[in-house]
Amino acid sequence: CRQRQRCLRRRLAVEREATRDSLCGLLWPDTDDASAAHRLSQSIYALRQALPPNSIDTRGRNVTAGTALTCDATDFEHAIAREAFDVAMTLYHGPFLRGIHLVGTNEFESWCDARRARYARQFRKACRELIHQRSSSHDLDGMLRTAEMWVDVDPMDDEARHRLIECLVSMGNRVEA
Repeated sequence: CRQRQRCLRRRLAVEREATRDSLCGLLWPDTDDASAAHRLSQSIYALRQALPPNSIDTRGRNVTAGTALTCDATDFEHAIAREAFDVAMTLYHGPFLRGIHLVGTNEFESWCDARRARYARQFRKACRELIHQRSSSHDLDGMLRTAEMWVDVDPMDDEARHRLIECLVSMGNRVEA
């Protein structure tokens, strides 16, 4: 139940609005309509109790996120849009909703997978841009910190490892490279 509430919160924070029917189908696809609607109402009530006032608005069949409902994923995207890559890097902590899997919710899993891929691409872009900016300004320590953070967040990313090696070589640390 808490996982579905967390997923509902994230979905609303990211997408900003949805219909009740789409949320029911997304989070409780194998449940009859009346039960799914009841579970959604309970989840919305619980979230309203836990979140600041006006975080979630319901009007008829629509559920909308209020301005008080934010999440690190939307803050991350706003930082990318502003080209505040240093801020974006501090907001990215790995795959979106890592470890959250709702059994029998293919549509939700597909949405999460698409978001994970999108945020990972944006994170790589932020890392590349920040390394380039720091290299251009001869901030070798900052360049190295950025490459190390990239590897820490995604240790299996070959590009991240190559950039770290390039940074170490440019700093004269061939042994570490």
